[in-house]
Amino acid sequence: MINRVLIRIKVLQLFFSYQLTLEDNPDRDIFKELATCFDNCYLLYFHLLKLPLDLAYLHLRQADDARHNGLERPDLSVETHDRFFENSVLEDLRNNTMFQSYCEKHPEVSWNDDALFLKLLLDRVRQSEVYQQYMALPLVNRVRDGRFLRDLMRDVLLVDPEVLANLENKHSLWTEDDVDLIGQFVIKTLRRVESSDARAIMPMFRNRDDAHFGELLLRASIDDMQYNSDFIDDLIDAKRWGADRVARMDRIILCQAIAEAVHFMSIPTTVTLNEYIELAKNFSTDNSGMFVNGVLHTALHRLRADGVINKP
Repeated sequence: MINRVLIRIKVLQLFFSYQLTLEDNPDRDIFKELATCFDNCYLLYFHLLKLPLDLAYLHLRQADDARHNGLERPDLSVETHDRFFENSVLEDLRNNTMFQSYCEKHPEVSWNDDALFLKLLLDRVRQSEVYQQYMALPLVNRVRDGRFLRDLMRDVLLVDPEVLANLENKHSLWTEDDVDLIGQFVIKTLRRVESSDARAIMPMFRNRDDAHFGELLLRASIDDMQYNSDFIDDLIDAKRWGADRVARMDRIILCQAIAEAVHFMSIPTTVTLNEYIELAKNFSTDNSGMFVNGVLHTALHRLRADGVINKP
C-alpha cells in the first residue's frame, strides 16, 4: 500500500526537518520517526476504509428509528432505506478478516467518536448527486454497488473539507496530501473488494525491498549530506547559478536524489530524475522543477563520467 512515491515524500519531509533541527536536537531518533510515519499512513488507510461503513450503519439506525416512530422521511423510503447498509461491496469489506483484525487491534479506527460530525456528513452524502442517483436506480447489482462506493469516496468524501478537518484533528501528522494519496489506495481497495479479490486489503508494503527502502534512503541521504551538498555547490558554481541562492528545500531534494542514484543500483536514473522533479514541483518553489531538472541532469552526467554510477 505504501509505495515508493509515498516513501520518497515521507523521507524528504523527515530529511528536511532533520536538517533544520540537527543543532538543537542531535539525539533525535529520525528512523523511529520514519517508522511511525509509515504506521500512521497505514492507520489513515483503514480510517478512510471505515468511513463509508460507519456512515452506512448510522443511515440504517436512522432508518430504523424513523420506521419505528412512524416518521415520514423521503430520504429514508421503504424501498431504498436499507440499500446503503446492504451494499454488497460494503458487506464484503465489513466481513473481511484482515480488515476486522486490524480494526480490533486499533479501536481508534472509528468515526463514531464525533456523532454530530458523522450525522452532518451523512446529511451531505444524502444530498449528493452520487447518492441520489444510486438510490434512484430501480435495481442494483454488484457492479453498481462498487461504482457507487468508489464515486462516493472520490467525489464526495475525499473532497469534503469537514472530513479533512476531522482527520487533521484526529492526528496532527495527517495532511490533505496524505488523504489524497492514501485515498487513491482506498478506491483501488474497493475495486478489489468488488472483484472478490482475496487480497483486497493491501499490506503496509508491497514487498520486503519496499519495507526497507525508506530507512536505507534516509540513512544514505543523511550520511552523504555534506558530500552531496558540496558536490551540488560545485555544479552550481560551474554553471554560475549562485550556490547561496539555492532554496533550502531544493538542496535537500537534490541531496536525496543523488543519494538514491548512487546507493540504489536497481533504480534507473530516469526514474530518480522524474520522481525528484515532481517532488520539487510539489514541495518547493514555482521554479524548482526546472532548477532541479537542470542540476540533477548535470549531476547524473558527472557521476557517470566519474564511474560512480553505471546504470541507465
